[in-house]
Amino acid sequence: MTLESELKKIKMEETILLVNARKKKPSFIDEKLEEYIPEDLESTLKSVFELAFRKIFSDGTKIIAATFDKDKPEEAEDMIKKSRIAGMVDTGITFVEGTGLGILGVGVPDIPVFAAMVLRNVYQIAATYGFSYDDKTEQIYILKLIKGALAKGKDAEALSDQVDEYANKIDVLGYRHNLWIDQEMEDAANALADSMLYMKFIQTIPVVGAVGGLSNASVIRKISKYADVKYHKRMILRKMAMEDTTDEE
Repeated sequence: MTLESELKKIKMEETILLVNARKKKPSFIDEKLEEYIPEDLESTLKSVFELAFRKIFSDGTKIIAATFDKDKPEEAEDMIKKSRIAGMVDTGITFVEGTGLGILGVGVPDIPVFAAMVLRNVYQIAATYGFSYDDKTEQIYILKLIKGALAKGKDAEALSDQVDEYANKIDVLGYRHNLWIDQEMEDAANALADSMLYMKFIQTIPVVGAVGGLSNASVIRKISKYADVKYHKRMILRKMAMEDTTDEE
């Protein structure tokens, strides 16, 4: 498969993701639960997610990275297979984590574990496509990915464009970011909190809370697929740019 045809294929996958995101509407469960959600739950979720990101990016990335194989296969097809298998495995682990804590009637305390699982999965996808994940420039990209993956309606396309623009800024223009990344962590935390608000409320209810694990699995599956598509496209564009440079020489 040529790079051009591979790019065309991955852009089609990306279009499908965006079309589905634009069509996304509040679920029946969300609408029924809305009046019962405690006023402070959403702000609490956002705060805990943000604190989790801050802690992981400060001193947890190396620990997370030690839990997976960072060797990269040579062929793009192998990269795709490996990254998608990683997504399925982590989805299963997250489901177990979520349902177990849900049965205990715990909704918020498992957030740091879940945030670590989200980042672990994206880190491994990044590594399999040949990208780093342990500096602030790439961490901003990852946070933008998370926000874009969970976007709905018209926001989905705008945020997808922002993710691509930032990737181009890094890979083509050589942009590096050395300052702290508070705003990006806050944005990603807000996106996760908004996506998981209703199921996290359910997860605070003993026994019934086991359903909360389904929400965890759904969110990580969505982020995994989005990251897979974006990193795949980024890899192809980088290879095409290298080919153009070689031709010019």
